[in-house]
Amino acid sequence: MDTITCIEETAREKFGITMLRPQQSLVMVGILEDDRKGIGHQGKLIVLPTGSGKSLCFLLPALLVEHLTIIIYPLLSLMNDQIAKLNAWGIPSVVIRGGQERKERDALWETVARGEARIIITNAECLSMSDVYDHLVTLHFSLAIIDEAHIIPQWGSGFRPSYHAIGTILASLSVRQIVAFTATASPALEESISSLLFLGKKYRTVRVSSDRENIIYHRERTLSKTRSMAEILSSPLLRPSVVFCPTRNATVTLCHRFLVSHADIPVRYYHAGLEKDGREKIENWFSQSEDGVLFSTNAFGMGVDKKGIRSVIHAFIPEDVESYLQESGRAGRDGKEAHAFLLIDPKEEMEAREHTTARSALTLAFLDEKRCIRESLLGLMGEKGEGCSGCDVCLGRSFPRDGEAEIMRVIRHNPFRFDKGGIARFLEESHLPLSSWNREELEEATGNLTILGLVGSWRGKLFKRRCKKE
Repeated sequence: MDTITCIEETAREKFGITMLRPQQSLVMVGILEDDRKGIGHQGKLIVLPTGSGKSLCFLLPALLVEHLTIIIYPLLSLMNDQIAKLNAWGIPSVVIRGGQERKERDALWETVARGEARIIITNAECLSMSDVYDHLVTLHFSLAIIDEAHIIPQWGSGFRPSYHAIGTILASLSVRQIVAFTATASPALEESISSLLFLGKKYRTVRVSSDRENIIYHRERTLSKTRSMAEILSSPLLRPSVVFCPTRNATVTLCHRFLVSHADIPVRYYHAGLEKDGREKIENWFSQSEDGVLFSTNAFGMGVDKKGIRSVIHAFIPEDVESYLQESGRAGRDGKEAHAFLLIDPKEEMEAREHTTARSALTLAFLDEKRCIRESLLGLMGEKGEGCSGCDVCLGRSFPRDGEAEIMRVIRHNPFRFDKGGIARFLEESHLPLSSWNREELEEATGNLTILGLVGSWRGKLFKRRCKKE
């Protein structure tokens, strides 16, 4: 039986899939044909955009290769999710994770020794444990799969140093192919992965464009992020939605602020610090929700399999373009139109123009009034686009900072009457257009106008005029 026919039959019989995407077939054929050659320690970097059916590209070959497959996941939730799916498909596998007792771990190794498991699932930390390594070194592997490979350099430099050891450990095992999967990899990131995982040895790259044509990119130059989020999420067409936040505290705080203005919209927050039962309840809630909003750190981003997310909002600027595309790519995995919003306040805008960092480059890609946002994002990835299917620049959308005109009008008419809190109270209690804003949003907006220098400069000009008259 030829390789393509074998793949198609396995997809249908084991996974209930009757039609494979071209990139899936390309990746699987390459893996299986190289396995049949029997050459040890081949390297592959597979770059497939979010929603391309990445997991099938290594789960299906794991059933057809000669020896075992070991899959290294970054998060316990992903490991548990994959085990549940494999059990549902009737695919024998074991998971090696922290906290297992000696008897449980021994039973797992016996299962592998008897040939009753085709797949071993683990994480970087367990891979580095001496007792785990002592067992792995006695086994033969056709495949070592590293999922979400972009985090090898991103996390390994401090947050999870075990990721920097993966390449060295795998090089010492009997592994036929080391295959790294990620949704995004700029030239600089690919070079880091090559150095840390493939240890500078030759490898092959299979790359599909990072562009997600069904996602429309928006930039929101905002004076109040909480207000901007409230405005965006008031539309049922943009829900369900994920709001990404950089820290656990920001996640909880923004979620509570949103509840103040939209108590009628179902909302939860999610981060890795929650208890296991709590995380699972929230994951189940969001997977079934048709209009919910989830405030989350990037702990939720990787491996989320919810297809119908209609929008992703970044409340703060991510570290780099890879992180942004990974996380915004959670929207529209069903192939339907979806939206990605990046909120940019004056402080972030000023920092982007003053510094040269990956985060600044990402911010400026959204702030450029003349260049397509999609084209700019792909350019940061070292790619070229083939036209834009939707972004604020190409659609001719250019919005002023919401609330700026109204607040500055009050200040001009009453230049010395109010401090920041006084302006907020006046606007909240008046019948002006901003009366629907709450006190916190108005104070946030006035503070940002002060950062921009607009409030101080206006008062300064009037003070000089008054002095001259006197």
